[in-house]
Amino acid sequence: MTESKRIQSEILTAWSAFLDLLETGDLERLEQAATTALLDRLQADEELRRPERLRQLSSNWRRWDIRFGPPWTGTDGRETVVATAGPEGKEHRFTFVRTAAGWMLDRWEPGL
Repeated sequence: MTESKRIQSEILTAWSAFLDLLETGDLERLEQAATTALLDRLQADEELRRPERLRQLSSNWRRWDIRFGPPWTGTDGRETVVATAGPEGKEHRFTFVRTAAGWMLDRWEPGL
C-alpha cells in the first residue's frame, strides 16, 4: 500500500467516526473527531447547533464519495489533507489534519 493510500484509509476511518458522532446530534461528543477550530465554527452557528441539523448533515455526507487531494504540511506544521465531496458545482471542502490523537476534521467549507 502506498503512503498516500494509507493516509486516505486512515482519514476514511476518521471520517466515518466523525459521521457516527455527528449522527448523535451532540456537538460535545464531536471533540473526539474534530479540532477545536471546527467545533468553534459549529457552535457559533445557531442552525448547526440543532441536533436535527447535525443528523441531517451526517446522513447527507454519508451518501457522497470523498475525493482526496495530496497530503501537505500546513503553515502550522501539521500534516494536512483537503478532500472534496458532494454534487458537482456545489462541492464541499473538508480539511483534515493529523494530530497527536490521529486524523481529525479541522475545517468544513460548504458548497464551494
